[in-house]
Amino acid sequence: MSDHPTQPTPIPMIGDMPAWYEILRRYGYPTTVEVLDFETYFDNDYSLRKRDMSTIEYIMDPRYEELGVASLRMSAPFASPVPHFWFADGYNYIEGLKKLHGPELADITVVMQNARFDATILARKYGIYPRYCIDTLALAMHDNSRTRNGLEHLAERCGLPDKGETEQFKALHLRDQWVYTAGRPPQRTPGMEESARKSLRIYAENDAKLEWEIFARYLPRLSNPKIELRLIQHTLELFTKPVIRVRPEAASSLSAKMEAEIDGVVLVTGHTREELSGNKTFSAILSTALDEAGDSLSRYQKCGKPKKDGTPVKLLALAKDDEQLKALHGHHSLRVREITAARTAIKSWPLHLSRVARITAQAAAIGGVLCNPLKYHGAHTGRWSGGEQINLQNLGARGHDLVTQIRHLLEAPDGYSFVIVDAAQIEARVLTWIAGQADWNEMWKDPCRDAYCEFASKMSGKIVVKIGENCSLPEPVQRLHKRLRGMGKVGTLGCGYGMGADKAVVYAATAYGVYMTPSEAAMLVKTYRLSVPKVTQFWREVEQKFKAAAKYREVSVMPRGLKFWFNEELDCTTITLPSGRELRYHGVRVSLIDGREQLWMPDSLCSGARIAMWGGYLCENIVQAISRDILAESVLASEDAGNHVVHHVHDELVPCVLTKKASFVLKQTIARLSKPPAWGLDLPLASEGKISPRYEK
Repeated sequence: MSDHPTQPTPIPMIGDMPAWYEILRRYGYPTTVEVLDFETYFDNDYSLRKRDMSTIEYIMDPRYEELGVASLRMSAPFASPVPHFWFADGYNYIEGLKKLHGPELADITVVMQNARFDATILARKYGIYPRYCIDTLALAMHDNSRTRNGLEHLAERCGLPDKGETEQFKALHLRDQWVYTAGRPPQRTPGMEESARKSLRIYAENDAKLEWEIFARYLPRLSNPKIELRLIQHTLELFTKPVIRVRPEAASSLSAKMEAEIDGVVLVTGHTREELSGNKTFSAILSTALDEAGDSLSRYQKCGKPKKDGTPVKLLALAKDDEQLKALHGHHSLRVREITAARTAIKSWPLHLSRVARITAQAAAIGGVLCNPLKYHGAHTGRWSGGEQINLQNLGARGHDLVTQIRHLLEAPDGYSFVIVDAAQIEARVLTWIAGQADWNEMWKDPCRDAYCEFASKMSGKIVVKIGENCSLPEPVQRLHKRLRGMGKVGTLGCGYGMGADKAVVYAATAYGVYMTPSEAAMLVKTYRLSVPKVTQFWREVEQKFKAAAKYREVSVMPRGLKFWFNEELDCTTITLPSGRELRYHGVRVSLIDGREQLWMPDSLCSGARIAMWGGYLCENIVQAISRDILAESVLASEDAGNHVVHHVHDELVPCVLTKKASFVLKQTIARLSKPPAWGLDLPLASEGKISPRYEK
């Protein structure tokens, strides 16, 4: 199938019925489909395209103006799709839907593109919360999250008519607007002329028709729909039915502490923020300090983009992963360390301050309650990703205490508590299970054994123990055991996807604060690979079977239900997971590079770029995808038990329940997240948790 077909791709069928209809019927969704698409006012200063305006702030802003809503109803499998547009100054179609179908629109399936926007309008402006809502953006992300999935892009890929330009309606009000300014007569801004109304109607009806056509083509691409349809609904309701509270006074206090932190590190340098922030001025300040320390600025530079005439350009290596910057932070000169710390603070703290401000503003838009903007299938593995520029999937858990306190801004309502349950070492456990590493699987099942200590003991040749609070060993011995166990943790959790020694040094320092020498890292990697021969064999087998599927269209099956095959209809190499969900890789190629066959696929988000693939990379995808499916099924099981899940991150589940029920729910949730799924009954899972009035690690 071409990426840009000249003719519309056909709507899939199941037997003699359209696939969309059969899927809805099979999984208990109403077969009457209602496509809804709101059109609203926007201008240069008031738009979702502005990076500082979130969806909820846009909808709750006083400037919000509804121009109308496009609708398209399909009440029979072979009916002709006929869209309509209802202007906001005419018949109120949405109120009519509410009267006819109730506030949950319970007997229709509502379809939207980017439902976070349209469903929030339904919720905030009409008090409507659709029981069955399917987001075509979510369907497209499930199929391929590595590409652009806007309505215009989906229409192009399906061979449908162009979406048209939204910009033609910028700054157009539906009705006349009067602006009152003190000391001046009222100023009138005329509403839309008839020609603009006609254009808006055509544009909006075309959008609704496109959304219907995309829905009919992409719903059949949803693998494991019994689970995934519910997860799409759950993700939407995290945003439209918010629970998490944010107190502005707590956010203000945290911001003040962050500003004071910047002031503190800047003050000791004797320079201003402006001097340390500017590249030229900072370079001069640092150069002087290095000269005084008997060092040279050139040692901390890297090659930048050459000038047009080819002249090389030297830049200070100040990216957070640059080895030169790390060397400056650990420099023997206190003066150099202070200057570097101040520069880093000036550049990094504003990012944290901005996140605090955005969280506060978004919560303030609806009275202190935060809409949780998770993106369904935001990552290729199916994991959720963060949204609305606050990324609640990546709130700092390590590092500076003030950064970790950002998560503390998220609080449970009065009388309620968060039950925070974490799946212990889930990726490491899933990896040894899927690879068939029997000795490690037995170790995971024994709660008295510590995987990090056992691995560290193998690596060091010493008996390593976990240091408790009341340990009587001498302090130097305690530090040694803690460091070795930390290295064991790095090896257990970090080496499962083929990481080499160089990356192990960086990973250990950045992820766990464990600092290793290159020789220690080499020993760690070697010990891991010798300890898990089934895992290293799994890397090789996965690459071979994936390559056979991509190049020769071979079908291969591995233990635990893994299947490698080529989907001719969707033109993608596919891995079917034990859960039945699929990982799809579009445009995979096998090329001869440096004398050996190598797997790669184009990076559709970066023109001309390639994503290289090999066994370790594919193994990581598989393990993270399986881990995601375990968490996803636990989310739904918790909801079914009446425990409202208000947040989740990779391996962490956060129901919000009445405080008086929290202890019971904690035990229940730990048991649930420790219970293997039906498709992996021998999977050695474990979990632990806590109860808290706020979100903590």
